[in-house]
Amino acid sequence: MSTKKRKMPETRRKLTVLTIEERLQIIQLHESGWKIGEIASDCKVPQSTVSTVVKNKQKWLEKKHQRHMRKTRVVGDVRLEKSMELFVQQARDNDMRLTCSMIREKALEFAEQFGNTSFKASSGWLDKFAKRHLITLRKAGGESGDRMDTDLYTVPELIRGYAPRDIVVASETGLLFGCLPDEADRFLEEACAGGEYSDERITLLCATNMDGSEKLPLLVIGNLKEPCFKDTKSLPVTYESNSKAWMTSAIFERWILSLDSKFEQEHRQVVMFVESSPVHSKSLPNKLKCINLQFFPTNATSDLRPLDLVIKTFKYHYRFSLVNRRLEEIEQEKEFTKVTLLDAISFISRAWVTDLKPTSIANCFRKAGFIFPAEDPLNTAETLEDVPATISDAVMAHLAGPGVTFLDYCNVDDGLATSGLMSDSDIMECAVEPVRAAVKVEPIEESQRSTSTNAWSSVVRSNLEAVSSILAATENVPAEIFGHFFALEKFLKERYK
Repeated sequence: MSTKKRKMPETRRKLTVLTIEERLQIIQLHESGWKIGEIASDCKVPQSTVSTVVKNKQKWLEKKHQRHMRKTRVVGDVRLEKSMELFVQQARDNDMRLTCSMIREKALEFAEQFGNTSFKASSGWLDKFAKRHLITLRKAGGESGDRMDTDLYTVPELIRGYAPRDIVVASETGLLFGCLPDEADRFLEEACAGGEYSDERITLLCATNMDGSEKLPLLVIGNLKEPCFKDTKSLPVTYESNSKAWMTSAIFERWILSLDSKFEQEHRQVVMFVESSPVHSKSLPNKLKCINLQFFPTNATSDLRPLDLVIKTFKYHYRFSLVNRRLEEIEQEKEFTKVTLLDAISFISRAWVTDLKPTSIANCFRKAGFIFPAEDPLNTAETLEDVPATISDAVMAHLAGPGVTFLDYCNVDDGLATSGLMSDSDIMECAVEPVRAAVKVEPIEESQRSTSTNAWSSVVRSNLEAVSSILAATENVPAEIFGHFFALEKFLKERYK
């Protein structure tokens, strides 16, 4: 009797590797109400495959710009890959022609700087790099040519279908936060170009919606990676940093992706307008789910930029606060104090949140053409901005010397650069350390935490009682002020029990 085993028939199924595009189609079907079994039958894949794709939905949605690929590839040198990605993206956004030899030469330069002596920048590497980043090597130019910039006539059509609260404009501005009245003439006489005065300047990203009902928290960019904010654990702004205190493409992308996530959680679809700039990548719309990103023309006038007047008014309020503080020091015969970064953040937050009125913002949007087709344009004779308090020429002459008006002081940082083309060193800095700067808080032992809380508890309660007494003794306090106080009282009492 033969003991030879019979060969079993081959029953293993053929392994099918789905492209990212096919995975996205499965996710779309599932979100539209299809059941797992129905999708598996229609796409001719196992139910377990469909279940895995749906389970990892977020992962595949984030890779939709790589939809032509079957799998994401692991690169050898992440720093080199990121540097080349930024280099190519900057060239695309500025319509710079890149040839194959230019890309390979730049890659070799970065590799040498990173100490990667084994990298060869071969034709094979170039081909794979191009596929990973959707680069068509035969085609010169960039993708900005197939995107129409916004103009005064297209705005009403672009905002059609959006509620005013979901129409947002964002814009950067430079601020010489440490410039006091007696220093205004120095800054007015000297050119503020490039990274000059980076120790005394910050860049702000301001963003608000069309009806002024939602002023987004300011993004502040300084040049300190670890600001010395003693005992400060919370800030009213988002803080980032780099050596020039400039906006960069990496910072802007982090900001807008975080905002996109916020709108997704709120189930909102928003149209946002930004200026055409090297730091506002034209590839960003492909990464956004809830923000329809539109670009103003490169040389758009202030007639098309609603935030110009808003920012101007906002700066007036900031400068007025600095002058008032200097006058109080003179009156009380105190030594003049330098404006720290923490002081500046406090002043600008107050000016942005409390001093700017929604009606003023709404009027600025209308003047810039942000009107619905059935609406009439704003009469230019109407008030377009809050009228901030002013400082007389006599007072300014006393503080800053003759010839410097309060308006001169408010406009001291007009034209201050907020961004520019990244140099190779800037690109490498982003690739090596693409992490956001933040206020660091040292860990506190539990015993220390309890002691600190108990110490602050009595201070908090006594001060809240004092404020409550002041409000009660003050005539005509608006009801909303009491509402804000009660909310603050509840928050602090719960935090310092």
